[in-house]
Amino acid sequence: MKRGLLVVGLLMLAGAGWIGVGDVRAAVPNRLYGTVTLNGQPAAVGTAIVALAGGKPCATVSVATLSVSGTSYPYRMDVPDSAADAACKPGAVLTFTVAGVTAAQTFTLDDTGAFQRLDLTAPGTPNVPAGSARSVNLAPGCNQVSSTFPDNTPPQEIALAISPMTAVAAIWVADRSTGLFRGFNPNAVDLSDLRAVNRGDLIRACVREAATLTQP
Repeated sequence: MKRGLLVVGLLMLAGAGWIGVGDVRAAVPNRLYGTVTLNGQPAAVGTAIVALAGGKPCATVSVATLSVSGTSYPYRMDVPDSAADAACKPGAVLTFTVAGVTAAQTFTLDDTGAFQRLDLTAPGTPNVPAGSARSVNLAPGCNQVSSTFPDNTPPQEIALAISPMTAVAAIWVADRSTGLFRGFNPNAVDLSDLRAVNRGDLIRACVREAATLTQP
């Protein structure tokens, strides 16, 4: 009898919103860990690592140590984290950036809570399966998106892939060798110095209003 009353009481509390039944996450995270190499050297302690799904952030951590020591690794990441975008769901193919530079590795999220060693090397070109990245919602301002366009894609094509095109303010990509940004503005082509975008480049798509970028 007491057990029945307890169950009824819990159901009433849940219905009243006092127990967050609906707040339970749909999937447990995957734990990734390993070494981090940037420009041929171990990434410095504090270097930011970001996991992305279709250009949307899934988790962010910093390099904790330079090398493996026992069970300590340069990075450990639980993904998706509590601030992850809705795109970070089982089946999503993750790409990674190290200090804003795209890494070569990818990882497919699952809902089994797997632990996986994944050593990251940047710069690199991730092998993202065709069709895994499609439409990316862009908020007003500048949005970071990992490019799945083929190498040497003219920035004009990327601008045309944003709808509505009138929302496009500028497209920026950091030069991999210098770290300096190169930009493209469809209304100021003569002043633009971004000539091409490669697969895996981290695009800053700056828009004046909510828009959608459709990638191949």
